Amino acid sequence: MPVVKTTSLTLGERVIKCIYKSNRKIRRVSLKITQFGVVELLIPPRYSIATADNFLQANLSLIRKHIDKIISPVTERSLFGQAIRIVTIPGKFKSRSRYRFSENVLTVEVHPSVDLDEEYLYKQLLKIKAKEVILPLAEEMAKRYGFLPKRIQLGYGTTQWGSCTTTGVVRLNSLLASLPLEIIEYVIIHEFCHLKYMNHSNEFWNEVEKYIPHYKTLRKKLKGKAA
Repeated sequence: MPVVKTTSLTLGERVIKCIYKSNRKIRRVSLKITQFGVVELLIPPRYSIATADNFLQANLSLIRKHIDKIISPVTERSLFGQAIRIVTIPGKFKSRSRYRFSENVLTVEVHPSVDLDEEYLYKQLLKIKAKEVILPLAEEMAKRYGFLPKRIQLGYGTTQWGSCTTTGVVRLNSLLASLPLEIIEYVIIHEFCHLKYMNHSNEFWNEVEKYIPHYKTLRKKLKGKAA
């Protein structure tokens, strides 16, 4: 069936793809919602696009009802301090899931028989973004300020945002990717300063203040968040 129009519907927080298809075998406009949440409008040749548009608008409540059954509720999370949404939609394959991140929305295609926890999906996204953004940022800051860590690593599954060993290895929690960049930079500087002072003495905090004069404000913000 030839496609005569492609558009999108905004239903609350969801944007749904809608495809108009011409069908010579039918006499009335009909509506179909695929297992992937795409709306298909089947139009007989004698119907105008304007008539099909009116039909679509008249059936928005029905479309919303069916879409709610096949697409999971939107889950709110944050990435670098900005709110993001996680949406799961039915996928074709059991063996793999497809991920797409665009405009602060993580869309995951997953087979209905596969149980993927949304918290797991969110943390996987944080790990990816930490590798893409936080690790290069820490390496750049080390060069900029003259710190010489033996190694900078990303970690996971710890209650600490960061740590520094006596051998000079700085570890940063991948979950930092959920926080604003200014707080991430504070954590990085905090751990770098432990390369010189392996304590939280006045000398240590004076060293932190040299690089981040407003560190006390950022430290208070960080205390309200759990790793």
